[in-house]
Amino acid sequence: MSGGEILASGTSVPAAFWKFPRHGNIGPGRAASLLVLSEDPLVDPLALAAPVGVLNEGKWLGTGGPGDEWGCLLYQSPSPRDLA
Repeated sequence: MSGGEILASGTSVPAAFWKFPRHGNIGPGRAASLLVLSEDPLVDPLALAAPVGVLNEGKWLGTGGPGDEWGCLLYQSPSPRDLA
């Protein structure tokens, strides 16, 4: 799968299937749930496995650094690159 297909399979495709009109894309009036990444996932899809931060329903959940309640979980998760 390409990076674009991977992104769509976790965003717009399930939102359309489940008929969640406020989810799946970024825009006015939509629910803001985002992964903040250090690399372009269209170029390197493995960037999706190592988010730098998470925004869920407009609430900041973490930066991925130590001492951050949500981010601590992200920080401790190994990257697929490390597992290969």
